[in-house]
Amino acid sequence: SGSLSYSATNPVLGVSWRAAPALNVYANAGQGFETPTFTELSYRPNGLTGLNTDLKASTSRHAEIGAKWKYAGAQRLDVALFDIATRDEIVVDTNAGGRSTFKNAGKTSRRGIEFSHLGQLGETLRSTLSVTLMRARFNSDFISGAGSTNNVFSGYHLPATPERNLFAELAWAPRGAWGGFNGAAEVVHTDKLYVNDTN
Repeated sequence: SGSLSYSATNPVLGVSWRAAPALNVYANAGQGFETPTFTELSYRPNGLTGLNTDLKASTSRHAEIGAKWKYAGAQRLDVALFDIATRDEIVVDTNAGGRSTFKNAGKTSRRGIEFSHLGQLGETLRSTLSVTLMRARFNSDFISGAGSTNNVFSGYHLPATPERNLFAELAWAPRGAWGGFNGAAEVVHTDKLYVNDTN
């Protein structure tokens, strides 16, 4: 039934600078390449048989700058800004009767900031705080669903991708506790999730 192959070269470049004994600053940039999975290739749209050989691999360009600061002995603060631009994002085209078909959806972008803090509060308490703020959107118009009119417009949110995440934890690990006993209280917040490309 023929053959299908994908190939790419993905250069990556990163630099790091020790700005102070407790502070590292870094930057990196690179390219990504994601081939369709066998599941994504399994079915063609409109009930046609055979592999979906029209499905292309997605390519992306990544860039990140950040800093890692360890201060006051047992405190660590990490901050990162990132930007990811993707071409030929692989998305669900149709889903019926247990069969999903996939297509390429043009351009998407993900950009945002990540913040995390780890702190040792005395001998037995440790705190963790992590926050991610991200704008994840389609940057091209396309139609979702073969033969349908489900329009997806530039600016729509990427499905299943929350734009805000927060995690906080206070952990207690008493020294010499029986069986290595420890306990923790956590708070987790996840922003709104869209279930499909049309939001």
